[in-house]
Amino acid sequence: TATRTSSFSPINQIQSAPYARLKGGFDKMAISNGGYCIESPSRSVSSSTLRFCLHVCGTQSSSGSYGDVYIPAGYLFFALPYFGMRNIDGKKQMSLSTKE
Repeated sequence: TATRTSSFSPINQIQSAPYARLKGGFDKMAISNGGYCIESPSRSVSSSTLRFCLHVCGTQSSSGSYGDVYIPAGYLFFALPYFGMRNIDGKKQMSLSTKE
């Protein structure tokens, strides 16, 4: 049997801008809703992963008008590293990067 070593936070709803900017900010793609959760691999690892899911209307066509990128309508999944909460200017904020 496989053992699960990661734990997941509850799924949180995203309040985002209604559009994603494309092609240098001149074009846009509608975003209708989405959510995110935090995956923590284990207590011994200091970083976690933010996992996102957004429902998007997609780009107009696959004709190449957006260079080599075509986004179909539906769900868009992506992830970012997450290094926990830090005090930044006296406020507790989420840290997406760290300086070495």
